[in-house]
Amino acid sequence: MADASLPAASSLDTLRHAEEQHAARQWKVLGRKGSVRVYRALREYGLVHADLPPSPLTPDGPCQQPMVLWNRWENRPVLLPCRQAGSKCQACSAGRRREVRRVAHTGVLTQLRSGRVLTLLTVLAPGETPEHLRWDVLWTPRGPRNERPVCGCEKSMPDGLAAWNGTAGERWNHLRTALAREYPGFEFFRGVEPQDGKRRLSGKGRMALHFHV
Repeated sequence: MADASLPAASSLDTLRHAEEQHAARQWKVLGRKGSVRVYRALREYGLVHADLPPSPLTPDGPCQQPMVLWNRWENRPVLLPCRQAGSKCQACSAGRRREVRRVAHTGVLTQLRSGRVLTLLTVLAPGETPEHLRWDVLWTPRGPRNERPVCGCEKSMPDGLAAWNGTAGERWNHLRTALAREYPGFEFFRGVEPQDGKRRLSGKGRMALHFHV
């Protein structure tokens, strides 16, 4: 016998739909603070950027590029943290890094405890000079030899670094699909960053996208 105190499933779906419609009617996304889009939208409401509330605070400080929403019911702007993971907002990116680190740490521990194999993979762009050498150094009892064969991978990037960065995501999708076919149940966690040269003595990098998987 059904519990008469609870609404039926169809009634619950109707309530959820009504709540979604209510939220859609109440909020209007204007854009990021400081953008031309927000400037024009505020001008329609008779406001300027100085009339916006302070930037929302995060555990790492105020958000530098908050999203501006318009509350239609209260006729006022509301600012929300951007939650960007890049370098445009240091406060939100720091929080995102902690969040991603927790997810990665938990996932790795769970997989290792279940007996699965964990492989750390770095996918780099090909070299740009014919003198590019391989990193598969042969080890001897006295240490690594200095014999590093020429790689030849520069021939795989004839159109240059811009073409590589533009197709890096597509190339990763091909590799991911191949791995999933080869290893059923394949799961991955990936980070993407440019070679900015921070770890080089010269401090200069070629800004090639590479993947840590």
